[in-house]
Amino acid sequence: MKIHKSQKHQKGAALVMTLGIMLIMVIVLLIAGQYTIKGMRTVEDQSATLEAQYVSESGLAWSKAYALQMKARFSGLQPTRKNVNDFLALVSGVCGSGQNTTLSSGCNLPTTEPQLTYAKQAISEFFRTWEGAPSSDTFWSNIFNDVEHQLNLGDGQQYTVYNVYSSNGTVTRQPLFSVTRLEWDFAPTTIQLTNGSTRTVNLMDAFRFCYDVGYYVSRGVTSDNGNRVVGQFPTSSTASTSSKCPTATGVGGGAANATDPRRNFIEVDAVGTQQDTTSNTIIKPPTTGIDFNNIAGAVGIEKIAQTTTSVTYQMCGQTSNGNSGACGNDRMYQVTYNFSANPPSVRCVQTSSGTNISVNLTDRNTLYKCQVRSQSNSASNNDFVYFLRDSNDDLVLILGGKTNGNNTIAEWNLVSGNLDLLSADNSDRFNKLYFVGDCLDSASGGGRNRGNSQTGIPISSNFCEEVTSANLYAELDNDLPDVVVPGQTTTITNYEFKPLSTNADLIFKGRWIQLTQGDL
Repeated sequence: MKIHKSQKHQKGAALVMTLGIMLIMVIVLLIAGQYTIKGMRTVEDQSATLEAQYVSESGLAWSKAYALQMKARFSGLQPTRKNVNDFLALVSGVCGSGQNTTLSSGCNLPTTEPQLTYAKQAISEFFRTWEGAPSSDTFWSNIFNDVEHQLNLGDGQQYTVYNVYSSNGTVTRQPLFSVTRLEWDFAPTTIQLTNGSTRTVNLMDAFRFCYDVGYYVSRGVTSDNGNRVVGQFPTSSTASTSSKCPTATGVGGGAANATDPRRNFIEVDAVGTQQDTTSNTIIKPPTTGIDFNNIAGAVGIEKIAQTTTSVTYQMCGQTSNGNSGACGNDRMYQVTYNFSANPPSVRCVQTSSGTNISVNLTDRNTLYKCQVRSQSNSASNNDFVYFLRDSNDDLVLILGGKTNGNNTIAEWNLVSGNLDLLSADNSDRFNKLYFVGDCLDSASGGGRNRGNSQTGIPISSNFCEEVTSANLYAELDNDLPDVVVPGQTTTITNYEFKPLSTNADLIFKGRWIQLTQGDL
């Protein structure tokens, strides 16, 4: 009996032990399974992240190729003739109306819509037509307008490339090429006209597109929720040290450093200008304009003053018989030719009538006049002294005789020391007096003496020429050469636009870094 009971105890203990071992094995298997599952999940996550990394870097590879394409197309712009209206249209589209496009100036791009869109369209269209690209080519419109480039690679893989710029601590996405300002410069330029003369005008020297330098960022995403972000910082070698474009306030977000550039520009040189010139203008002597019924009369003329800048003649108004008492009465007047002025001018002075008139002789071979009282003291009896400057800038004077009675003019010398009527060296810049009447010569009788004064002195034919109302214009046309006015630049119609060498620096050559997802 005792032996039998002991065997039962042994069998029970073996069963308990077997069950315990099986339980331990189950626990071990469960733990091992958990580790296996966890390991499988970790490998899966790592694979998704690595896949996202590759996708993200594919976006950066695209941005590198895109930057090289930008460089090639900007640098490939050839010098081309552009109508000035192309530039004016650009300014109008970017800046709006009211801009001064004849002096150095500039404007910021609008910040509100739809003006901002119009401005970007104007810029992209300017470059597209410059390059000669067809209207179907969207490259130029894309770089100035697209905020991002997105591509679906299939199988749930997608990358998005965008340009990030930081201002005052605020990170924003900008177009892939973020133009913010248009500026233009003008400078005095001496140009050669087709007629051989030169002229200094204010011509456009250059204009530029200021752009903010940010950095390209690519975000790669997979169907397994893998998400990686990598970015490219521009190097300081692309920074502009020019003060032409205002300096931006920051760049590159919080990860940027002080050596990163802030703003650069694409500059266009405006050279090889073409000018439209007017034809030479021919100004012939006058053929009309003289009122022969009211021409200023004189019986005597004398030169009373001459300097290096002017000459003054005094005319003796008429008396009833034209005798020596004429000079000194109320009808005496003076004509001063200021030949050194620009333009030359004539001043008519008559004390008795209060006349003191200055007339600019702006154009050569052109008739001018001033009023005096030479035939009568009556305020209602005003006569006209006519004059012009010839092609040599010498004065031509036109007077007449008394309307009734004496129509003879002579040289008068009422003041001791008066000058000869004409200077042998032409320093008085006087050409001739055309007199509608009789220029006294030696055949008409000699001068008469009165004390220390002489009147009625014969006048040289070099100084005075007798004419009539019928032949005066013909004599002027016969004696006076035509005036040739050289053609002048009237408008600047064309510029040659050239991309400057600094444009090659616009590419974002940078250091590639791994960003954490929270950076952007």
